[in-house]
Amino acid sequence: MIDYGVDPSSLGDPVLGTFWDKNYLTKADPALVLPWRLDSLKGIFGTENIRFYCKSLHVSPAAPAPGDTAHISVTVHNFSLKNTTGPVTVRLYLGDPDAGGTPIIGLSGNVNLTTAQAIPARERATVSTDWIVPGGLSSSARVYAVVDPDNAIQEVHEDNNKGFVSLRPSDATGVEEEPAPEMPAQFALSQNYPNPFNPTTAVSYQLSAVSKTKIAVYDMLGREVTVLVDELKSPGRYTATWDASRYASGVYVCKMTAGGFVSSKKMLLVR
Repeated sequence: MIDYGVDPSSLGDPVLGTFWDKNYLTKADPALVLPWRLDSLKGIFGTENIRFYCKSLHVSPAAPAPGDTAHISVTVHNFSLKNTTGPVTVRLYLGDPDAGGTPIIGLSGNVNLTTAQAIPARERATVSTDWIVPGGLSSSARVYAVVDPDNAIQEVHEDNNKGFVSLRPSDATGVEEEPAPEMPAQFALSQNYPNPFNPTTAVSYQLSAVSKTKIAVYDMLGREVTVLVDELKSPGRYTATWDASRYASGVYVCKMTAGGFVSSKKMLLVR
């Protein structure tokens, strides 16, 4: 069951249009199905652990043994009234990608899973891969899925782009539960890593309150060359990735604005 849907029937303002006109008719919204009522912006606040429990991600068998071939499938929903601009990429991780998780490489050798075509408005598409389960995993091991990890698609919002399921390996090395992460006490923009880089680099940042957040990259003449993040974000820790394949070597500035917070970092692209 999908927790929310788009209803364009409301007439809204005759000049400004409805909420759906202004948002869901201009951008696509590829996303995972998460327990949105636990999102602090939409309902009862829950820990990040609970909020990102994913209904769109499945691992079979449910309790694989080391060396087993696990089948992982991810269903991506486009909740918008606009088709995605192209096929949608999903990347799988063993562990949280924002906390050191490692990409899962399927039997085909691919890290990225891509839908066969663009996802039409209010439709869905499923991608899947087979993966050899490693040994020595703890009982809190999790598989994460990230939709559009390289920010190739302009979206209505990205809060539903990451989700996880527990792996529950049959040879778990312990019974410990992963503690819920603490919410950041302040806003911060970290230095990109790696730096220097070629051609991709990761930009980590954190928010201590719900904020309209923008992270953009500028050249040394002050011209905006790309926008990595531009949306309302919940408190938490995030990572954005910049693929600078199309840009020339040189120094660039990554600037973050969130509420009254402003911070910049210099980044060096070396070919």
